[in-house]
Amino acid sequence: MTYRKFMKIFRERPNAYRVINGFTGKINIFNALVLSFAMSGCNTVRPIMQIEGTNIETLSLNRDATFFDHKKSRTRDDIFLCSYEFQGQIEKIVIADMDITKISGGASLSWGSRHILYQKPLIELSARGYLCDDHYSLKKLTALLRSWKKQKSFLESIAVADGGCWKGSNPNANCAHHKTEEVALIFNAMTHAWLLNRQYFESLRDHKELRDYIALGNSKIVRYQASRTGYFENYPSGGIYAQMLQSNGMLLHALLIDDPRVFDKWKKDGLRKFNHWVEKDGLIYNNSYRGTRSVHYHGIGVDSLAQFKRLIEYQGDSLKNYGLEDRYWKSIDQAMLAFSQPKRFEGKGFKGKNHLKDEFSAIRDFRADNRAWLFLERAYITNSGIGDQELFSSAINSGAEMFNPGQMTGWAHNNILSAISDDSSRIR
Repeated sequence: MTYRKFMKIFRERPNAYRVINGFTGKINIFNALVLSFAMSGCNTVRPIMQIEGTNIETLSLNRDATFFDHKKSRTRDDIFLCSYEFQGQIEKIVIADMDITKISGGASLSWGSRHILYQKPLIELSARGYLCDDHYSLKKLTALLRSWKKQKSFLESIAVADGGCWKGSNPNANCAHHKTEEVALIFNAMTHAWLLNRQYFESLRDHKELRDYIALGNSKIVRYQASRTGYFENYPSGGIYAQMLQSNGMLLHALLIDDPRVFDKWKKDGLRKFNHWVEKDGLIYNNSYRGTRSVHYHGIGVDSLAQFKRLIEYQGDSLKNYGLEDRYWKSIDQAMLAFSQPKRFEGKGFKGKNHLKDEFSAIRDFRADNRAWLFLERAYITNSGIGDQELFSSAINSGAEMFNPGQMTGWAHNNILSAISDDSSRIR
């Protein structure tokens, strides 16, 4: 019996033992036999542990970018971001279909080839607007959002996962669902742009309509992604990928609509995903065991963890309240070791699926989508003495690809800009 058939039986039989929901119901002898037979043919689903402190309630949300305000106290000339004109070509993306999955990407390796085209200007224009008090950039951003709202761009861009991505460890395998993941990242970037420049956007005559368009995209696309992974039904693939499997995206959505209850719901979802996939030694199930891309995917996973940590800290919470802080810092330690000695890190073997053995698709160095943790936890990394500190220092002080967002959206990317701009006099 395949895993998919097994899950179908358990969803359709209310009296079956529901492992994925952590609920124990009555189970008859026949169902017990089905359970034992199914489990003998696939990886056992780990029960979701009760996380201490998950009933902590958020009473109100901090929606201001106060953590970043120290940058605004600096003169414009000290921030190299403000010293050149925006180079993006907005006219190439001002028109976007309701369903862009029909025209974007295709294979497993096409990840990022499409969403960066739309996401990169959103991040750069919003950062310039905030850091440089650049209303010209914000006007261009507003025109883009108005055009997309009028066309209802991206709102129907759902391509259902069919298990084809990286099937048979083939980088050229058809991968329809990557397209929906990319659209979710576009709405993440829109949400972030609004939050970072909230006072400006809320001064616009049509700000409610623009905000409602972004919120609708979050509700349709981002929530779809976050919910699809919420009960671990993608096991035995698993792992922590884009935006904490979009728990982070829904936390940003909660800030957009200013709803503490929505924030708490998706914080709990993120905590469950953290607890389920991050092992006690800091390795991440699937991510850290994917062969020639295990270094890269561990970095992507730790990026999501670091962003999640920041998002709840801005609301006065902490991973320590849930017994997850130690695992978090160990995941950072593992990332430092991974990028310092990639081949050794790859030698752990495989867990999950999508094992990559070929050198063609190998990634062992820092890229825009696997290094946010390096900037977010800069002080810890520098003081740790772990790994190749010269390598880390070089990556932190380099401004290369600073607007190539990869999977970085939300507050994390601007923390990277903050760290880079601290060294702007040396790299300008």
